[in-house]
This record gives sequence, structure tokens and C-alpha cells, in this order.
Amino acid sequence: MQNIRTSLIVLLTLAIGLGVGYWLGYGNREAGEVSSAGPASGGAPATEWTCSMHPQIRQPEPGICPICEMDLIPASGLSNDNPTVLEMTEAAVKLADIGTVAVRVASGEASRDIALFGTVAVDETELRTQVSHFPGRVEQLFVNYTGQKVQKGQLLARLYAPEMIQAQQELLEALKLKDRYPEMVASARKKLQAFRVPETLISSLEAGGDIQQEVDLLADHSGVIMERKVALGDYLKAGQPVFTLAKLDQLWVVLEAYEEDLPNIRVGNRFTCTTQAAPGEVFSGVVDFIDPRVNPGTRTVKIRGRVDNKKGILKPDMFVRGAIRSATETGQSALRIPKTAVLWTGKRSVVYVRLPETAVPSFEYREVEILDESGGDYLVSGNLTAGETVVRAGAFAVDAAAQLNNRQSMMNRLIQVESGAVQPLANLPADFLKAWEGFVAAYLDVKDLFVASDSASVRTAAASSLEQLRAVYPGDLPREARRLWEAEKQDIELALAGMMQSPELTIQRQQFDRLSAKIIPLAQRFPLPEQTLYVQHCPMAFNNNGADWLSVDSEIRNPYFGEKMLKCGIIKENISSK
Repeated sequence: MQNIRTSLIVLLTLAIGLGVGYWLGYGNREAGEVSSAGPASGGAPATEWTCSMHPQIRQPEPGICPICEMDLIPASGLSNDNPTVLEMTEAAVKLADIGTVAVRVASGEASRDIALFGTVAVDETELRTQVSHFPGRVEQLFVNYTGQKVQKGQLLARLYAPEMIQAQQELLEALKLKDRYPEMVASARKKLQAFRVPETLISSLEAGGDIQQEVDLLADHSGVIMERKVALGDYLKAGQPVFTLAKLDQLWVVLEAYEEDLPNIRVGNRFTCTTQAAPGEVFSGVVDFIDPRVNPGTRTVKIRGRVDNKKGILKPDMFVRGAIRSATETGQSALRIPKTAVLWTGKRSVVYVRLPETAVPSFEYREVEILDESGGDYLVSGNLTAGETVVRAGAFAVDAAAQLNNRQSMMNRLIQVESGAVQPLANLPADFLKAWEGFVAAYLDVKDLFVASDSASVRTAAASSLEQLRAVYPGDLPREARRLWEAEKQDIELALAGMMQSPELTIQRQQFDRLSAKIIPLAQRFPLPEQTLYVQHCPMAFNNNGADWLSVDSEIRNPYFGEKMLKCGIIKENISSK
């Protein structure tokens, strides 16, 4: 019985195994027939793989993106044929961290921040000149260097003064006859007082003291020595300037305003300013003077106001970034969108609108006209309606994807519509071009150090670049070229100074972005002979807001990520003098 039971179990197991095997084999055979017949009979094609950030990449199997080296994902069926509409995968939208906001209507009065640059200056109304009140030779000098602080009544110098010796002698002689001729004592006393000698000296003589051969020169004012005009052993005349002093607890901020900003600036407007020397500190004041003259070289007007400096943070000639808030009237048809939503700033600019009720995330290219600024927003008109949704974060990533997929984009528009709009300037002096070439070379060295993520060397290279910048002399340039250079030079200096001051690579890269934004337009207008420069763009830099840089090599080597995303980027433009 036991053997029969065992045999039945074995037979049953074999039957089940054969049934399962037959079913699996039949299923595989059917699947194989469908797979092999599919392409020939119009069935579903094999899965394609694409990059979530670069959808133009299509491969028949998994791998990495040859552009940004990210893992490929299965391609979804994208079907929109409208050249102004870009379709993206959900994964791409999440990866680019795209944020949107509704378009709002702007009406009535809006505040506007006018961004300005300038420098700190000594308040000229607080300048004082210290003079010698009596003639004499400087025997001792107690204040002897520029920048030294002085308090009113402080001993500045000690002079050998023969006239003072004689005046002291006259007082002593008058004191002997004071009972008969009291007016002689008063006259001798007034003579010494006219020399502004210390009262202690006169009292000492009246008490029977000896004549002093050397007389003290005391400070008439408090302040900081801005200029020293005397040295040990000099012979001073009465009234001769000795020092120039200034009070630095209140300073002037002198800002440069462009002509087009002048209608919105008035005496009495409040302004704020910041300096890289004191991150987080905000200084405020009121505009009290607008220069009636326009600088013919920079086409700017000086705007001035006082700021409190009791902490001593600000120094004369320090660079500052300022902002003046003014009120502007807006039309009822104006729309309000964040500044971060706008690409290609200018009279005509670009936004991306997220289309509603689409199967996959879709973004449409729109051109708008900027009417004005209002805080962190632009007031715009054209091609938008209130309630539509625009991309406020990640617009550069959307635009880069549109460019790579041959859709209408900021780059494509520049090629199709604005071709030749940026004309290089001709007949530039050879000395200027040579110095400009040296500065561009220094900039490229800085760029390579960012690729290597070497923050310490960046600071040294930035200092070298600043020296190269100061060697570029625009004096012989044509008027248009000189105005262009002067308009950008100060911001370039600020960006280089920012790299030198900060040891943090993240902050240095922010300053490099600022530097590149100024140098690229100059490179377009001042092309170098026999050299081609490539304008390259990373759409993922700075939280997907994007950033550009210049390179002499067409190969992408990303200075904003270094080895982390070394090959992420595209070439936007070639700059050549040919």
C-alpha cells in the first residue's frame, strides 16, 4: 500500500509539472510570435529610452544621457506638433523643480525699485582744515599719519615760536605794571589769545610761571586725518594748513543713475544701499542732491544722499549697490508676473505658459512686452491673459529643453529674429584690443578654476583679473564703445571683488555668473582677432534658473558644477571677428 501511495504522488506531481510547462511554453511561444510579427504587422514598437532633461536623446536600451550623464528613462508618447509647445515628462518636471504662478492684473500705482551702483564719499560739509595759529618751527609732531583719529583739544604738535616767546615776555612786563597800566595786561593777554594758545599757558604766566620756549598746537575740531600737510622740522606761517580732517560718522553715498531712470527719481526719495564688505547690513538715506550735469562718457547722473555710519562700517571710495523706491502709474491693461518668469530681458521678453488639461505637462512659448518694474515683479502686456499660469521657477530649464528639441525658444528666436542685431564694433585701437585680450584670458583662467572647484585659487586669479581689467584703457575708443565699456566696468570690478572677498565656492560661483553676464555682451561687441569664443549655457545652475559662461573650447566643461555635472550644458553662440 505504501508503495502504491508513493507511486500515485509521483505521477500526480509529474502531471502537474507537465501542465505548467506546457502552459508556459505555449505562452512564451505566443509572446514570441506576437513580438516577431509586431513590427512587420504594425504592432507596438520596442520601448525607447530617453533623458528626462534632454528628450531629444532616443536609445533602444537603457543607459546614460550623453549630454548630462543622467540615467535614461522609458520614453513616453509625446505627440504635440505645435513648434511653440514643449511637452515634458512628469519626471523631467520634477527634476527641473519647475514652479508656476498665476498671472495677475496690475492696476493703479505700483512701487518700483530702481537698481543703482555707486561709491561712498566723504561728506564735504563735514571737512575741516586745521591751521597753525602762530608762526613757528615744528619741534614735535604727535599726529603724524593719515587716517589717525583726532579729538577736539588734542595735542597735535609742539612748535618753537619766537613771536610767541616775545608775546609771553610782553605779558610778563605788563603784569609788573598792572597797577598803573591795567590796560597793558589786557592787551598782552588778548594778543596771546589771538594766537589761540592754551589758556593754561596764560594762567601759568600770570601766576609767575616761566616763559615756554615751545608752544602747543591743539586741535580745533574732531575727525579723521584725511591729508597731512606738515612734517617734523617744517616752519609754519600763521594760518598755514596743517591737516585736513573729516567726520566719518556720516557719509555721502553717490549713486549713478541712467538717463531713462531720472523721471522716477526726485529729491526726497528714500534709498537703501548694501556693500559686500558687510553682508546683511542695509544703509538708508534720503536723496538730497541730483547733479544737473550728465557724464558724457557714461551717460549717467550722480544721485547723492547722506547715510549714518556711526558703526564705522562704510569707508570712503567703497563700492555700494543701491536701490531707490519710486511710485509709477500702471495702466489697467498691465499684467503682473514675477521677474524670475521672464527670460531674455529687454523690450521684448519671453515667458512659458503651462497649458491646462493636457495629457502630459506642456509649456507654450510666449513673447511679452515689459512695461515697468514693481518690487520683485514685472508689469507686462501682450500674449498673456489674467489667470493663465506661467513658469516662475525653472524657466531656463524649459527653454533649454525647447532649444534641444528644435522648438521655438529664447535661443531659436534670437537666431531667427535677431540675427545680426548685436553688431561687433569696428576700428578698435590695437592697444585696447591687446589689453582686452589679456583680461579675457584672465577670465578664462578663473573659469577653469571653477571647473576644478578650486576656491582658494579663484581668489588669487580674481585679483590678477582685476589688475588686467585696470590695464584696459578705453580713452581712445569711439564714443559708443567707450560708453559701453564704462557702463559695465564697475559691475565687473564688483564681481571680481566678490570672488576675492569670499572663501566659499558657492558665493564665488554666484559672482562668476554676475561677471559672465557682463563680459559676454562686451565680447560680442569687442570680438578678438583670430580667436573664437563659445557662449555656453547650463540650464540647471542656481536652482534651474540657468547661467552662461565663455569658453575657447567647444567641449562643455561646466564651471557651475565642476565634476558633479561636468558635461551638462549647450553652446548658445559662437563669437568671432570673422
